Amino acid sequence: MKTTRTGLLAAVLLHVPSASGHALEQTPAPVFASGCFALDGDTLRCGSVRIRLVGIDAAELPGHCRAGRPCAPGDPAGQRAALARLASGRLTILPLKLDKYQRMVARVRNAAGQDLSCAMIMAGATYRPDWDEKRTIARTCPRIAGRG
Repeated sequence: MKTTRTGLLAAVLLHVPSASGHALEQTPAPVFASGCFALDGDTLRCGSVRIRLVGIDAAELPGHCRAGRPCAPGDPAGQRAALARLASGRLTILPLKLDKYQRMVARVRNAAGQDLSCAMIMAGATYRPDWDEKRTIARTCPRIAGRG
């Protein structure tokens, strides 16, 4: 199935509940997208849809860490570049929920079959068990998540 950017938004809206922060009641079919770009080390933009990788927190770009919030350590530019490389080409997106900022939280795989959350932990992003919807990343890449 080929999905355009507009089609991605439509497919997501059919599956994601209106109340933010709630997990999907049914597992939606995968959505395919290309032409996505990295906003930072844990968020992609595919057309008008922002996609937050499940279970990770990347270092914040300068000026983006809110006062009083413990921000993930690391090189924000390096993590953004890593996600940009990993996300080039066709992506398979499995929507999980909307977060409080109305980003789609999702499990994302690239054309090579790499889980982008697992790959980003390897690239220095922080694994956040409290953000790991249904322990998706703990099950997908347990050795990596255990050290994140």
